[in-house]
Amino acid sequence: MKKILYVSLLCLILTGCGSNKTYKTISATEAKYLMNEKAIILDVRTKAEYEISYIKNAINIPLDEIDESVKETLKDKDQTILVYCQSGNRSKQASQKLVDLGYTSVYNFGGINDWRYETASPKRDSTELLLNQIISSIKLTYLNEMLDNDLTLPFEVVCDGKSCIYGDGKTLSLSGGLIPDGTFILGNESTMEATAGILFNGYSCSIDKNEKATCN
Repeated sequence: MKKILYVSLLCLILTGCGSNKTYKTISATEAKYLMNEKAIILDVRTKAEYEISYIKNAINIPLDEIDESVKETLKDKDQTILVYCQSGNRSKQASQKLVDLGYTSVYNFGGINDWRYETASPKRDSTELLLNQIISSIKLTYLNEMLDNDLTLPFEVVCDGKSCIYGDGKTLSLSGGLIPDGTFILGNESTMEATAGILFNGYSCSIDKNEKATCN
């Protein structure tokens, strides 16, 4: 009887009674090598973290949402899944959860903090799109104000995020209520330059002479 109990206990300690399912831990460089059209890159951070910056082509399923329901998104249990988070802790937990759910090819490559390759940012992309809409609005308003007030070039406007002032203290209204921060100069009918960056949604943005917005 004692021998049976001993063998049973040893089985539990060493192998979990035959269960040795686990994930593989790899480096960011190894993960980069494995990334292809068949691999799933899984970001297990919060949606807010993901929206700031993520590894290109990654999908977002937060750690606390990894349960039976992920099978609706991750349909192939034998597909390569490359898991990461911010620093590496949540990716370990998420990887084990996936293995426990029956996924057979799970790789944990740590955190985006150690990622030295390409990333993307939906927030930045949407910021630049909206910023260009603001530029178009400012430019149209500039031209309208110039026609209405017989203004001459260069035409300078200073905005503080709430209103824009030009000339001798006149207030400039922008369509859509989109007011940036910074000093803007319309050099001619087709060129606008920013002498100071625009602060918008946490990014410092500038405009070149071709009206291309750059945010960082």
